[in-house]
Amino acid sequence: FELGEMFIGLSVITYVIPRSHEALVLNALKQIGHIRYPDQTFRKSLEPCMPKVLRAFETATDWVVCIQKRPDEVLLADLIKHLGGQIEPKHTAWIISSLLNLACFLDVAGVTLNSMSVSTVFASPTKHAVSLYGGWWYAAEAGKLLTHLPPDTLPLASAALRTYKVATGELDLQSIKAIGRACLGDPSGGSLRGRKDLPSPFSQFLQLPAAKSAFVEYERWPKVLEDSFGPRRYHELKITGEDVYPQGAQNG
Repeated sequence: FELGEMFIGLSVITYVIPRSHEALVLNALKQIGHIRYPDQTFRKSLEPCMPKVLRAFETATDWVVCIQKRPDEVLLADLIKHLGGQIEPKHTAWIISSLLNLACFLDVAGVTLNSMSVSTVFASPTKHAVSLYGGWWYAAEAGKLLTHLPPDTLPLASAALRTYKVATGELDLQSIKAIGRACLGDPSGGSLRGRKDLPSPFSQFLQLPAAKSAFVEYERWPKVLEDSFGPRRYHELKITGEDVYPQGAQNG
């Protein structure tokens, strides 16, 4: 990835990053260490979706950061690739649902990730859940100045963010919509309108600018789901971590 190398194992993600990016590594460790939960109920449901640093250490040339993951979780970009370049709309929908839920938590916690993309988000097809394990190098407290943005989310930054560089949750919400478009095989969204397999309300949601508040988007989302797919139902995606990462295979 843009800062170094990422190795995805069965239960660990290992990042190897040159020490020239040490400030970003230290920022990630600080931001992860400062994650707080309003109560034990929030902790129980959300802590598994946040990064847990198993080990972080320096070598002569690099920083090595090891993040815990579950065997059923795969990098979203790899899941899209495994499925031939796109994920069905009904499965993309639960990915968006999970991301909006986590965006609301980040809002409550006063944190902006600034790096949500298919290259930083991990997904569990069996649990219909996503985890924000990657990209914490760019995280910042809401209202604080940003120093860096990654290539995946920089094009999504508003004119105000580019000018004043003050972290808000709006970029994360724009990124969630971009993730939805990427899951559907069209990151730009140019070909989504009129697709026969894509309900119009869902297409419009992914193409419209994001609200400034995660809670506003989260409140809008159930109507988008119902108008798009009808009453809520569970759609099984029969894919495991072993399917995407066969034992013994080399994965980038």
